[in-house]
Amino acid sequence: MRFYTHILFALFLFLLVQDFTPLPHSFFSLPAVLLFSIIADIDTPKSYLGRRVLPLSFLLKILFGHRKFFHSFLFLAIIAIPFFFVSVPLLYIFLLAAGSHLLLDALTPGGIMPFYPMKMRIRGPIRTGGIAEHLFCISLIFLIVLQTI
Repeated sequence: MRFYTHILFALFLFLLVQDFTPLPHSFFSLPAVLLFSIIADIDTPKSYLGRRVLPLSFLLKILFGHRKFFHSFLFLAIIAIPFFFVSVPLLYIFLLAAGSHLLLDALTPGGIMPFYPMKMRIRGPIRTGGIAEHLFCISLIFLIVLQTI
């Protein structure tokens, strides 16, 4: 999926659940949601985030490959552990936003390897940049506007 789809979906989920969960209502919440929703794509220099940290992204792609470690539950767990000790509210935001990224990428033909390093891959039919993704984005924008009214 495109970076804006990840951002919109994570924002939609955040707005949907923030009043019913211990998610924080602070100045840092929204930037955290936006960053965490695209952090998994740091493993490719072609991504929105990867182009902004090109040397690091290039190195991570060489070391891990795209949609392997950074698109797995292992990655979520390793990053979640420090958040648990530093900021539980940020932990919730991370799990929501980064988890939403994995969910969306699992719906694409490239899929994800959620139990990396196991080779099992979950794939779906939605093509990145295709009509279904664009319709989904339009729906998300509509739903986000409805939530903020």
